[in-house]
Amino acid sequence: MPSNWITSIWVQPGQPNTIYLTYASFSVNVLGVIKQSHNIYVTNDGGQTWTNIGVGLPPGPVNSLITNPSYPNVLYAATLTGIYISADGGQSWLASSQGPANTEVTQISWFDISNPNAPVMLAATYGRGAWLGSPILNPTPTLTSLSPTQFAQGASATAITLNGNGFVSNSSVTMDGAPIADTYRSATQLQVTVPAATLAVAGTHTLIVSNPIPGGGASAGADFTVAFPQPTVNSLSPATAVMGSAGFTLTLNGSGFEPISMVEWNGIALTTTYVSGSALTASVPGTDLTSVGNATVSVVTPAPGGGSASASFAVDYPAPVLGAISPTSAQVGASSATITATGSNFVPASTIDWSGTPLTTSYVSATQLNATV
Repeated sequence: MPSNWITSIWVQPGQPNTIYLTYASFSVNVLGVIKQSHNIYVTNDGGQTWTNIGVGLPPGPVNSLITNPSYPNVLYAATLTGIYISADGGQSWLASSQGPANTEVTQISWFDISNPNAPVMLAATYGRGAWLGSPILNPTPTLTSLSPTQFAQGASATAITLNGNGFVSNSSVTMDGAPIADTYRSATQLQVTVPAATLAVAGTHTLIVSNPIPGGGASAGADFTVAFPQPTVNSLSPATAVMGSAGFTLTLNGSGFEPISMVEWNGIALTTTYVSGSALTASVPGTDLTSVGNATVSVVTPAPGGGSASASFAVDYPAPVLGAISPTSAQVGASSATITATGSNFVPASTIDWSGTPLTTSYVSATQLNATV
């Protein structure tokens, strides 16, 4: 403990074991080394042990000290150059933006604490009268918006601006409950940089702004989204199949595919396998190949972001195979003749052509057609 005289004693209200002593000590230069003055000590065990908490104050005596009636860790110290405030129990100090400045403050005390959120301090100075007023309290911040609010998955580290009001120079920001470094721009803007690791995975993240005591508090959260990319489909392999054929594995080539992406056939999900960001495979069952037409094959990636992309897949008639016709001849001048064609892969839409001209054809089965000449 210093050997200088004690200038004030402050017993924390409601905590009689917490006592602050202030001293009239100065920094001194010993052989070119500045010895920091030890001008505030605190005990939390009724005087058994003492800790110096005056480091960070200007050199010279501390004439008086009091604590905030609502926030015991907020300290006010009267020094040779004005009032200093600590919001962390003396670990760090800042000059007060209110009250006497650049003049010696000889004593501080509470004049009125009937409103705990705005206690009134009385500060006496050396030769410049007294000051009566409420020390500044940090506002509760309000977070109104983020810019931008959506990032593409896989983007590099990117700055995001937090807009609102009530921000202070020592406001802090958390992302999903964990601290993230922020830059103070103004009372209405802060900025943080979202790391690439966060942007590597799609999802939603919440930012919250907090102001320290005295006063202070936390804002409501604001969300930003890391979005899946929009998929594109460049080609299908194969791009066609024959009606009635067996099921097969379809390969889709493109970009923006995700493990969560699904392949759909005319809006019905198929069993999908993720190969890479540029390839998917899907199992097409034979039941989807029972009729001729163009099927819409889509890749669908859900939110956040995502979307869908489509390509057309053709289901074609099989090529008919003609095995024989009967009869193979007719007499000149006959009024008509019925021709029977036998083979395979006949369909109801198949026709028998006579010298390139379709005849009226009856579909009998996949192996037989009849037509009248």
